[in-house]
Amino acid sequence: MGQSLSPRALDVEPSIASVLAAKMRKRGSGAYRPRSEADVLPLLQRYVAQQPGFERHQVSQVARLAGGASKEQFRFDVTGPDGQAQRLVLRMDPPESVVETSRVREFQALRAFEGVVPVPRAIWMDADGEHFGTPALVTAFVQGVTKPAGAPGGNVSGLGINVGESWRDVLAEPFMRHLVAIHHFNWRQADLQAYAVPDADPQQAARRQIDWWTQVWLEDAVDPDPLMPAVEGWLRDNAPACTDFVFCHSDYRTGNYLIDEGQRTISAVLDWELAHLGDFHDDVAWVTCKVFGHLDEQGRFLVSGLMQRQQFLDRYMQLSGRRIDAKTLHFYEVLNSYKVCVIMLASAYRTAVEAHNHQNVLQTWLVPCGHVFVSEVCRLIDQGPRA
Repeated sequence: MGQSLSPRALDVEPSIASVLAAKMRKRGSGAYRPRSEADVLPLLQRYVAQQPGFERHQVSQVARLAGGASKEQFRFDVTGPDGQAQRLVLRMDPPESVVETSRVREFQALRAFEGVVPVPRAIWMDADGEHFGTPALVTAFVQGVTKPAGAPGGNVSGLGINVGESWRDVLAEPFMRHLVAIHHFNWRQADLQAYAVPDADPQQAARRQIDWWTQVWLEDAVDPDPLMPAVEGWLRDNAPACTDFVFCHSDYRTGNYLIDEGQRTISAVLDWELAHLGDFHDDVAWVTCKVFGHLDEQGRFLVSGLMQRQQFLDRYMQLSGRRIDAKTLHFYEVLNSYKVCVIMLASAYRTAVEAHNHQNVLQTWLVPCGHVFVSEVCRLIDQGPRA
């Protein structure tokens, strides 16, 4: 493997570079005290009252939402003078998190995909944190669960969720169709100004992902790791070409969608914060990542807990009309494992050390999990592409 992580000009999307720069400005600012419902209520009341048509609405029933390793989330009710209430969700940036992302990009993605796949309706955005003191967005609340009642246990942060045997066939088809719809979406006709098209050269789509996560490693790593420059060097040596760009969700998996148990379907696709324009193999490789799946009752591995790997790949090609290239898929499998190593071994560790997050205990728990991906990235490189 080649060696890298040496000083170089990194090609990171401007909106992502801006977010990373803001992170570095906040570093060393002292321990963060998570917001309470009492802290958030007056902020919400003032903010809602400033929105056109909501001057006389009242905010109530503020409650922190469980989960969320990166953003602080609260649900709340907004009631008009006529007594009609609607439930909304506030999503705010802590000082640092396992992933530093842009609320503007997330807001634009939610707006763009409304009516394409089920998503929470994006309502308002505090892009620069003028009102909440940190960038934030407000969406509609969507009813649903990430794991059906009575399903077997899962790990923290949605890793390896087992929806149960009775739900697999129910969820597998909408799961596939929504992924294909995302990749078929005509992003050129949408308002996605915060997203930069990686069309400077055929390798830019891959290189931008390498550079993004390499910069995060260089900024966030607490302890050096000799494997990371070696993997980065391998990635640079093997970056594939791409000229047919799709909108990549970048965290598409079980645990990041809501299930309507009554209607027995997917009610919302969540967590669009890592989305970017790039190669469809990127999303396909993420779905097949081992940590997001589990073994079924017969000991067979199920990608995202829903179907066997080859079944998933075949169904994707059938629905999308795209052909999966084994070598390109392998590259993105390695890249995604590299990315998770960065997130867990650097960003989660740094966030916990700085005490800059509302879930410092979870950040600490994630750090040793990163060594699973160290093993995985070595296995993938040694194994090579699968047919």
